[in-house]
Amino acid sequence: MKKTPIPFALAALLLALAAGPLAAQEPAPLYVAFDFGDYPGAAGLFDTADATAIATSLAEAAGQPGRLPYWRFLPAGEGDHPRLAVRVEKQRQTNDYELVATLRLAADDAGRGSWRGTFITLQELVEEDGFPAPSKVPERVVDAFVEEVLTEPRVTTDGGEMFERLTGLVPVARLARLESGQREAMLGLDRSRYGTLALSTFRLLCEKENGTVVALYSKGSGARGDFPDPPFPAIVVRHDRWEEGSETAEMSDEKLAALGDLRPQRIFLDSFDPDGLVLAATGGGDDDLPPPTLAVVEETVEEAP
Repeated sequence: MKKTPIPFALAALLLALAAGPLAAQEPAPLYVAFDFGDYPGAAGLFDTADATAIATSLAEAAGQPGRLPYWRFLPAGEGDHPRLAVRVEKQRQTNDYELVATLRLAADDAGRGSWRGTFITLQELVEEDGFPAPSKVPERVVDAFVEEVLTEPRVTTDGGEMFERLTGLVPVARLARLESGQREAMLGLDRSRYGTLALSTFRLLCEKENGTVVALYSKGSGARGDFPDPPFPAIVVRHDRWEEGSETAEMSDEKLAALGDLRPQRIFLDSFDPDGLVLAATGGGDDDLPPPTLAVVEETVEEAP
């Protein structure tokens, strides 16, 4: 799926969302919040700690292999963005209850996408003689989130709606090491953990010395870089194209020199290359790559002659 270039007004917003120091090898966080919403009697049954505990469990579930492993999900604190806001809502026509997950980039953002899934149906309420015991609710929420919201068609790297929306709006990393005039760069992603992205294409939002924003579209080479201070094996990319305002073109040595020193601010996963799964599964020449996840093992076995 070809992505529409990101509007530079939105690019400026994304740059402004930087918050606090970040270890070089850690991907940028995507926060998860939970609200009991329309759940009957929630105010008397649950408190803020209960909502936070559920948000923590949802964050852990979202980042698992086979779901959305390229973002670092964390429970949201007050004011933390971007966030996936998960809420219980009642459907007035059916009287079923749903979980609704909405992506918000800022506090005043109405939402950049929402995904619904069944939580408790009217038929279940009848069969179970009402709502579950309060102690059972957190588990029911997490189960519904995994089975009904994070469905395979939504999170698949092959055009899944939720995956595509996150790649366009939520960075996978904040840091990169760029050298002025050099075609290659190292991303602040630990290759021993994110090696399946080693052949994918990334969009690097950078600030020029004059404060304007330029986007570099950079393809993973599969090579391993040695990121310094702290040292870790990094994903290496090669800049193929640039975009500045309404102008875009293939990268050239002349353009690289003209761009001067760039300060990387946000790194987005622009397009996923599934060949990275094979590279990671075979080790890609690196002895220290971890064993592939179950999902990678299954895919590799299916493709074997």
